[in-house]
Amino acid sequence: MLLEFTAQPTGHDAAPAAAGRLAGPSAAAGPLYRVVLTWLPPATGGKPSEYILESGTVLGGTDLVVYPTGTTSTQAEAVAPAGVYFVRVRARNDYGVGAPSSEVQIRLGEPACSAPPAAPTLLTADVTDLRMQLTWNAALGATSYLLDIGATPGGSENGSRNIGGLTTFVAAGAPGLYYVRVRGLNACGAGPASNEVALTLSTAIIAPGLPNGLTHLVTGRMVSFAWQPPVSGGAPDNYIVEAGSQPGLVNVGTLMTLTETLTNPNAPPGTYFVRVRAMNVAGIGPATADVQVDVV
Repeated sequence: MLLEFTAQPTGHDAAPAAAGRLAGPSAAAGPLYRVVLTWLPPATGGKPSEYILESGTVLGGTDLVVYPTGTTSTQAEAVAPAGVYFVRVRARNDYGVGAPSSEVQIRLGEPACSAPPAAPTLLTADVTDLRMQLTWNAALGATSYLLDIGATPGGSENGSRNIGGLTTFVAAGAPGLYYVRVRGLNACGAGPASNEVALTLSTAIIAPGLPNGLTHLVTGRMVSFAWQPPVSGGAPDNYIVEAGSQPGLVNVGTLMTLTETLTNPNAPPGTYFVRVRAMNVAGIGPATADVQVDVV
C-alpha cells in the first residue's frame, strides 16, 4: 500500500481530546496541525475489515500511537502538535494483520534546529559470533542516529536505519563482513558520519590470537606468571605455558592452565625462557615474546 498525507495548521492553540489525534513528542500546548492520510487498499490477500494506523518518533516506531480505525475507509484525519512523525498503515481482518504500508515521515511546524548535527565520534564495535554491540560519543544537536551498514568501505548497501537517540546499539546479523558508520539526525537533516569500523560476524570457531602483557614474579623458589587474554581471534579454552633453556625452546617442559595465571611453588634453580600461547578446539595461537626467569 502507498501511504500519502497532507498537513496544514488548524489555527487552534489548545488540543482537543480527539480520538484521531496523533500523540506528540511532548504534552506542551502549541499550534496544532490537521493531517490527512490516504492510501490504496491491498492488491493481494484477503479483504480488509479495518485499517490500523501506527505512528512513532523513529523509523518503524510505534511509541506514539497504534490506532484501529474501525472502518475500511482509505482515508483518515488527525490533529497533531509540531514535531516529526513516522507513520504507516496496516490492513486487518479476522485472519490477522497484514504487512505495513510504505512509511511516510511527517514534519509539522518549524524545525527546532539551525543545522544538522555534528559527527558522532569514537565509534567502536564489540563482536561475539553473530552479535555486535556498537558504542559512540554523542553528536552535538542529534535527537536520534542513523546506522549506515555497507558491504564495502563507505558504502550503505545493507541499508540505513534510524536507531533512536541512544549511543549504544546491540543487534545480531547474518555472517559476513560489514562496514559500519553512525550519523546524527535532527529536524534539519542528517549530519556527517562518524569514523567507520569494519566487523566480521561469524559462527566459525577460529584459533585464539596472541595473549598480552606476560609478567612474572620470583619469590625464592616460587615463580608466578600472569597475562591478559587475546584481543583477537577465537575465545581461549585454556593456555599453554612453555619453558626452555634458550629463547624459543621447550626442552624444560610445558604446563596447561585454564586461567590467565600460573604458579610453580618450587622451581629448580636456573635460567628459563618462558612464553604463553592460547588454545581452543580450532587450534593453538601464536606465542608471546619470551620472558627470562632467573631462579637462584
